[in-house]
Amino acid sequence: MPVSTIPSTRTRRIGRAPDSDVVIDLPMISWEHARIVEENGEFFIEDLQSRNGTALNQLNNRITRSRITASDSVYLGSLKVPATRLLGISNTAIGAATAQPVDLQEQSVIIGRDPECGEPLDDPLASWNHAKITRSGNAVFIEDLSSRNGTFVDGVRITSKTELRLGEEVGIGGFQFRLVENGKLERREYHGNVSISAVGVCVAVGGKRLLDPISLTVYPSELVALMGPAGAGKTTFLKALNGYTPPEAGNVLFNGTDLYQSYDLFRQQMGYVPQDDIVHSQLTVREALYFSTKLRTDLNDKEIDARIDKILDDLGILDKKDTLIGSPEKKVLSGGQRKRVNIAMELITDTPVLFLDEPTSGLSSYDAEGVVDLLKRLAGGGKTIITTIHQPSIDVYRKFDNLIMISRDRGGCGSLAYYGPTFPDSIEFFHPPAQQQTDKSTLNPEMLLTGLAKQPTAEWVKRYGQSKYRKLFVEDRSGKVKGEGSQKEVSATRSFGIAQWWTLFRRNIVLRTRDRAQLIITLLQAPLFAVLIALVFGTVKEPDNLSKVLSAPAQQAAVSLAQAQRDFSELSGNLAGIQFLLVVAAIWFGCNNAARDVVGEWSIYQRERMVNLKLPSYVFSKFAVLMGLCIFQCLTLLTVVYFGCDLHGSYLREAGILVISSLVGAALGLAISARSATTETAIALLPVVLLPVITLGGGIRAIYKMPAPARVMSYVAPSRWAFERNMIEEAKDHVCGYLPGPQRWDACPGGGKGVDAATLQVPEATSESNDIRQPAQLTNGAGLRYTYGESIGVLGGMLVVLLGSVLLFLRMRDIL
Repeated sequence: MPVSTIPSTRTRRIGRAPDSDVVIDLPMISWEHARIVEENGEFFIEDLQSRNGTALNQLNNRITRSRITASDSVYLGSLKVPATRLLGISNTAIGAATAQPVDLQEQSVIIGRDPECGEPLDDPLASWNHAKITRSGNAVFIEDLSSRNGTFVDGVRITSKTELRLGEEVGIGGFQFRLVENGKLERREYHGNVSISAVGVCVAVGGKRLLDPISLTVYPSELVALMGPAGAGKTTFLKALNGYTPPEAGNVLFNGTDLYQSYDLFRQQMGYVPQDDIVHSQLTVREALYFSTKLRTDLNDKEIDARIDKILDDLGILDKKDTLIGSPEKKVLSGGQRKRVNIAMELITDTPVLFLDEPTSGLSSYDAEGVVDLLKRLAGGGKTIITTIHQPSIDVYRKFDNLIMISRDRGGCGSLAYYGPTFPDSIEFFHPPAQQQTDKSTLNPEMLLTGLAKQPTAEWVKRYGQSKYRKLFVEDRSGKVKGEGSQKEVSATRSFGIAQWWTLFRRNIVLRTRDRAQLIITLLQAPLFAVLIALVFGTVKEPDNLSKVLSAPAQQAAVSLAQAQRDFSELSGNLAGIQFLLVVAAIWFGCNNAARDVVGEWSIYQRERMVNLKLPSYVFSKFAVLMGLCIFQCLTLLTVVYFGCDLHGSYLREAGILVISSLVGAALGLAISARSATTETAIALLPVVLLPVITLGGGIRAIYKMPAPARVMSYVAPSRWAFERNMIEEAKDHVCGYLPGPQRWDACPGGGKGVDAATLQVPEATSESNDIRQPAQLTNGAGLRYTYGESIGVLGGMLVVLLGSVLLFLRMRDIL
C-alpha cells in the first residue's frame, strides 16, 4: 500500500487504546505504544516509552525514533507488523478487533451478505440473508435463516430461535456479535485478526506420547516456519493446531476460544494445504475453485467467477484459469503453479488462518522462493500463517518472521527448543559463534540443525527457557483466555444438503467424463462381455415337450424320452450359465466402478470434510453417478444377451433384478473404498469380497446341494437372490411335462406337474396329494422359491445396509 495514503492528520497513533488509529489489543502492547508522523514527505515512527519497546526490521534494533518506508517491518514488543499495515489510510485493528455498535432500534434486524440487510456483512461465508436478530422488550433473540454455514452462539450452532444472554457471542462467518449491557450488540470482524495459542499442548497417539507440552502464541500478520529433524513432530504439532489431531492435554485457542470445543465455528476460518494435492487433476483450475466455492458458500456464479479471477490474479496464475490441472507426472502445471492452485483453494473464502505442510517440498529453488514470497504477501495482509518447511535456502528462510523449532532425541518426545525471530536470532541461538560475526551474510539455515544435533533436546529446552526469547514470545504473549465455563461441547450435525449434493454430483460427472480412456473402457465392458456370452451359448435350444413321447411307440418313446431329458438338462444348464454370468457381471461392474471412488480422492475428501462436507451428500452424490453407470451397463448387457440368446423371460423384471444387484455391488465397492487406506488395498480387496459372492451364488453348485453352513451363508450373497429370481423368471416359458409312474424323471428333485428349467438349480418343493401341487419342505433343507417382490426386498435391504455401512465407515474415520 503506498505510503501516500497516510491520513491528512499526518499522525497515526498505535496502541491498545480503543481510540488509536491502529488498535492492537495484545498483551505486550502498551496503551499508547508508538506513533507515525509525517515530516516533509517522509514518515517516522516514534516509540512512546512503551513497556516492551519498538524495533525496526530486527528485534534487536530498538529505536526511539526512526525513518520508516513501506518495505520495512516494525516490532512492537515481539509482534512483527509490516509497515504497510501501519501506514494505511483506514483505521486498523490487530488482535481483538475494535467493536462497532449494531443498531437495534428496529424490532428485527436481518444480517447477511445482501447490501440491503439491516446489518450487511462482506463475507463469502455469510449467506445472502443469514440470520435475524429480534428484540422483544429487554430480550434479544437470534434466529438462523437456513444459512449455508450456520449461526453460532458461544461456539454452538443453533437450530432454532435462541435468546441471547449478557456476554454471549454470535458467530457468523468471520464476524462476532456480543450482547452487552442495555440489550445492545457490538460487532467485531476477525478477518486478518486471528491469534493462535497453544497452551500446554501435548499429543499422544495410541497411548504413545509424541509431543511434550508446548506453549506459544502466533499473531496476525506473522509468517511462521515450523522446523525440526525428521520424526521430531513438526506435522504432528501442525495438525494439533489446525484441528486434525486433538491433543491429549492442553488447549489450542483461537482468539482465546478453545478450538476443539468450538471447532464447528472455526472450521471455515482455517485453510490447510497438506503435502498431497487437494485438487482433482482432471479439472481445470477454474473448475476446481468453482466447485470448492460452491461447496463452502452460497455465492452465485457471477460472484464466484469474480472471486476466482481476483484470487488467481493475486497469486499470479490468472492466465492458467482454463488450464487442466493434471497430475504431477503429466506436468501440465509447474510445481509452483500447482502449489498456488492448492493455496487458492483455501483462499477462495478469505480464510484468516493458513496452515501448510511442506509447501516447498519437491519444488525448484525458483518455485520455492515464489511460493514463500506469496505467503509473505498474504501474511502482510493480516493472515496468520504457519508452515512446516525442510532445508530452506537462506533467501527463503529470511522471508519468515519467526521460527518454531521442535527437537526430539531418539526414543523421546518432541519438545519446543526455540520460538522466536528467524534471522539472525535463531541461527545465533543454535550456533553461538554466529553471535560474534559482524558479517551475517555467511549465516545459513543448515547451521540450525547442525547446531541442534550437538546438544540433547533437554539442554536446548533448558537454554530456551532461560533466554529472552521465551519471555518475549511465550510469557509476554500469554494474555487472558476465556474461561472454560463459557465453552460448550459442540456436536456438529451435518445432515443431507441438496445444494451440496448437486454440486458434488456435477463435479463427479465432470470427473467421470474428463478421463476419456477410462470412460470408454467402462462403457465398453458390458457390450463386449454380452457379445462373448452370446457367442459362447448361442441361441438357447428348446427341446420337445416330454408329453409328446407318450403317444409314440414304446421303443421310439424310450429313445425320445432319453434325448428329451438330455436336451432339457442342457437347456437348464445353459440358462443357468447365462443368468449366473449376467448376475455376476452386474455385481462386478457395480463394485469395480466404485472401489476407487473414495480412497482415490482421500486427501481431498478429508480436507472438504474438515470444512463442511456432509456425509450423506457426499455418499449419495457418488451413488447417483454410479447408479447411472449401473443402469446403462445392465441394460446393455441384458439387451445383447436377451436377443442374442433368444431368452423368453420378462425383460423388465430381469432388468430390474440385474440393476438392483449391480447397485448392491456399487454400494459394496463404496464400502470397500471407504474402509481402505490406499487404492492398492481397495483393489486387492475386490477379489476377496467378490469371490465368495460368486461361490455362494448358486450358479456353480445349486444352493440345495450345498452343506448346511454354506446354505446359511448364501443368504447374505446378493448373487444368490438375483440368480435364483432371474433363473425362475426365464424358466417360466421352459416347462417339462410330468411323466407319471415308473417313467417319472427323477432328475427333477421337485417333480410334479410342469417341471420347469429352473428345477435343477432352484427346486420347488411340492406334494402331490389329490393331484394338486402343494408347497412342502424338501428333506435336504432347501427352502421354497421366493417371489419377485421378496427377492427385490432382500436385495433392497442389502443396498440400504451397505450404504449405511459406507456412512458408518466414513464417520468412524472422522477426526472430530
